[in-house]
Amino acid sequence: MEIYDKPSDWGEAVAQLRKDTGITQLELSQRSGVSQCHISYLENGRRSATLEVAELLFNSMDHRLELICN
Repeated sequence: MEIYDKPSDWGEAVAQLRKDTGITQLELSQRSGVSQCHISYLENGRRSATLEVAELLFNSMDHRLELICN
């Protein structure tokens, strides 16, 4: 399990998981309802993901986003 402890890191996680899943940004956009442009910005660090958007993206790739509170 990878740990990404800041929303600004979630784009990196989305990019890696999307590539591991073997889908394009367009396919992820169609699955999640999040625009391809928004996904591109997230993956390239130009925008941070909100919890809601990150959850949509992870769920669309059959993965779960877990929050760990210390």
